[in-house]
Amino acid sequence: MAPVKGMEYDSKESLMIAYQDYAKLQGFSVAIRSSSSKYYVLACFKGRKPKDVITKFTRQTQCPARVNCIVKTNGKVIVSNVELNHNHSLEPQLSMFMPGNRELSLHMKRLLESRDIAGFRTCKNVRTLEVMAGGPQNLGVTERVCRNFIDKRRRLRLGEGDAKAIHGLFLRMQLQDKNFFHIMDVDDEGRLRNVMWVHSRSIAAYEDFHDVVSFDTTYLVNKYKKPLATVVGVNQHNQSILLGCGLLSHEQSESFKWFFSNWLMAMKGVQPTAMLTDQCESIKIAVKAVFPMTIHRLCLWHIASKIPQKFKGVADFHSCSSDFYSTIYNSLSIAEFESRWTDFLSKHSLHNNRWLKDLFDEKENWAPIYLNHIFWAGMVSTQRSESMHAFFDGFVNSKSTLKLFVEQYEIAMQNKIQKEMNADYQSKCVMLKPVSTFQWEKQLLSEYTHNIGLLLQVEIKKISNCNVEDVAIGEDGVHRCKIKEMRLVQNVFHKEYTYTVEYRPFGEYISCNCRRYEFKGIFCVHIFKN
Repeated sequence: MAPVKGMEYDSKESLMIAYQDYAKLQGFSVAIRSSSSKYYVLACFKGRKPKDVITKFTRQTQCPARVNCIVKTNGKVIVSNVELNHNHSLEPQLSMFMPGNRELSLHMKRLLESRDIAGFRTCKNVRTLEVMAGGPQNLGVTERVCRNFIDKRRRLRLGEGDAKAIHGLFLRMQLQDKNFFHIMDVDDEGRLRNVMWVHSRSIAAYEDFHDVVSFDTTYLVNKYKKPLATVVGVNQHNQSILLGCGLLSHEQSESFKWFFSNWLMAMKGVQPTAMLTDQCESIKIAVKAVFPMTIHRLCLWHIASKIPQKFKGVADFHSCSSDFYSTIYNSLSIAEFESRWTDFLSKHSLHNNRWLKDLFDEKENWAPIYLNHIFWAGMVSTQRSESMHAFFDGFVNSKSTLKLFVEQYEIAMQNKIQKEMNADYQSKCVMLKPVSTFQWEKQLLSEYTHNIGLLLQVEIKKISNCNVEDVAIGEDGVHRCKIKEMRLVQNVFHKEYTYTVEYRPFGEYISCNCRRYEFKGIFCVHIFKN
């Protein structure tokens, strides 16, 4: 509503708010021209006299639009004169970009800050306001204004320096949870280099799930570009569980040794049976030094990601890469793998490829045929660590301060715990419907958790794709059965594979050379078919 001569307002602030609301609708910006104990004048932002327009560009037009007020002794103001006409065009659609209209309302400030504390990412926080307003054009302010306000409130909330603030936060967390573990590494000048913390829940989970972990540092999470290091395990629901977290100063062996040594201390000296990492020489050095008893596997995804670069000179790239993958994934014995590798090099004239030579030299650390007799919870890459990083994307971003990251990390962890509890509920209270008439399926489903039961049923549904070809009994009394499986690709039978299942008649021993049970902990379809 436009101000009218004689109108009375409770204060200068209330008049300013009312006039600004009117200005936003009309398409101009407001500026204070005079403010004293007796008089108060609000004017159009373009109301000043233009400077020398020949030598200096100016937007001022000496616009006459203004509101003159008299200030009473009790603080109230009375409008004494009003001029509503402007000598320039008004732009209602551009109001939010004008300097005087960039102020957030108190209600918007409260919404932005409360959601920020609750863990909303900034983009999601602002987007929610835009939806509530019916679109960005109706919000009244720009996204940058909202982001600047959030950043300012964070600085006000954080206050102290990062190192001191994080230390104080960790101490408070330890008062609430005496088993919470944390450690900070500072240099000679007292500057924070590395920090690592482990929840008591993670320490307890590690006692049950220390057979295989994934370690990754590929995610730069905060404004200081410190790598986020995470140790991720797998629980009984096939869910990724965070077993430790740290922010490192750099990705060198010294930092990794520091992290691994302190993480191992938090886990009471129990080394993981197996660890999966990317193909980083510094990590290799640190793992070998701190975890000498741990089986170290290199991430296949990181190896495969280098193929376009390493095979770029090969004449038939697609055939070459296809043969490479087939050699890796479809070899059922060490002898077959080595034979196929030799054939692959010959077929594509790659005997002098240095990358492949180095890769073959450490084949025991990455090729599935050398490793799949060990339980890996189905992991061949660090994707579980990367999915954990993606999970944190909803709570922190590249501009997060260290203390803010730790605060938001706590909120993210609570969210993760809720998902684990929901999986517990599904396993205890929701019964999976069998997909077959086999009695043993019901028996297995009663023993497995809900999520593992679903994976089991995937194997059961493939029984019709398999045929028993031959059964032989060895001198050792072990039965050996040939199983042929037709693989489906886009619902079309694509290729036939032959597997060997070995077993003793009374069930004390059974194994398949696909190693799916050893590798994933779930019986394969070939064993079921037998």
